[in-house]
Amino acid sequence: MKDKAKSKIAGKKAENPSRGTRARSGGTNEKAGLRAKSINSCLQSSDILDAFPFYAMLVDEHHFIIQANKAVLLKLGVHPKDIVGKYCPEVIHGTREPWYACPLEEAVEKNQVVEREALDQKSGRWIRSAIYPIRKSAGGQRVFFHMVTDITDIKQEIEQRTKTEERLTELYDVEKKLRSKLEQQIERRKEFTRALVHELKTPLTPILGASQMLLDNLKDDRLLRMARNINRGAMNLNHSVSNLVDLTRGEMGILELAIKEIDISFLLKEVVDFMMPDAEKKGQKMTLELPDALPVLRADEDRLRQVLLNLLDNAMKFTPRGGKISLRASMAENNLVIEVKDSGCGIARKDQRQLFVPYKRTGKLSSEQLSGLGLGLPLAKMLVELHHGRIHLESEKGLGTVVSLSIPLNSKSEYSKKASGKI
Repeated sequence: MKDKAKSKIAGKKAENPSRGTRARSGGTNEKAGLRAKSINSCLQSSDILDAFPFYAMLVDEHHFIIQANKAVLLKLGVHPKDIVGKYCPEVIHGTREPWYACPLEEAVEKNQVVEREALDQKSGRWIRSAIYPIRKSAGGQRVFFHMVTDITDIKQEIEQRTKTEERLTELYDVEKKLRSKLEQQIERRKEFTRALVHELKTPLTPILGASQMLLDNLKDDRLLRMARNINRGAMNLNHSVSNLVDLTRGEMGILELAIKEIDISFLLKEVVDFMMPDAEKKGQKMTLELPDALPVLRADEDRLRQVLLNLLDNAMKFTPRGGKISLRASMAENNLVIEVKDSGCGIARKDQRQLFVPYKRTGKLSSEQLSGLGLGLPLAKMLVELHHGRIHLESEKGLGTVVSLSIPLNSKSEYSKKASGKI
């Protein structure tokens, strides 16, 4: 009995083997059709079209407008209902000829989404035009969703960004070449400085030693004056070479500081004691003014001594016989302030800007004032700034000059051990 039942069921399936398949297939097509119908009805709704912030319209395959959104009113100044049935290129571009970049023909031919970007010659604006095939109407008419977006701002932004990137690339290449050239120049300057120091210092060493020996042993006044002139000239040249080397090292960022705690009062007294004999020989009066106590200063003692000697030496050069030079120290908030004041000829305001520029000279100078390379103040400025300090000059023609420097006393400050190269 069971075998006969199975046989009857199998027979019915054999009579119509595709029945189940057609049913499933029909169900799938039905769902797809409903989905397409839903999409089409949504697009036909004016509310959906109005949700787009750009031109959005339905057109047929011949460019005639079926429906448009409110953005047309804002962009073109016409009501959406007034352009229904009109020729799309004429409405948007003002011509009966299809826009040269319109993607509708390609979308009709391929029945797929087509997008194009082009410059609208009439408005001078960049337009992105996109055509989306939607459906066929009940009468067989093909309907397309036409979206037009003004992308001029985007294009301009991209163009500007591209130009900026190209300019940055160009500047980077220029900077790279300049940096390479500068590095080569620095290296050549290092070599030149080494050679210069060798060529000048090597003969200076025996001259200084021999002249000092003559000064210690000669008794004849005429010969003693000659030996003294030789020794003074050699010492001046040695001082100028040392300044040149230090300035060059600072400009290249390789000048180092040896920071330690120093007794600033003792250093100031030592400097004045060293310069006092030369001041007396020139008939100048040099004084030191100190407060009762000064705190310990963290600084490079040798470099600070070098600054003070340069400032006092400059003051002596520009102060006449009988003039006064004073070195004073004081406290201002958390800074040590040191002033070198002279009663010399003073400096005109127009010349003061160049005083801290290496190798620059101002006004008419005597032979004594012309000695050296004009590096004293530039080097002093560099060394003071390496200590996180500042240097300032005040002067008036005929009224003397005051050069003041301030250095922070905060012992917790981290001092740079190498020069920044800024003068």
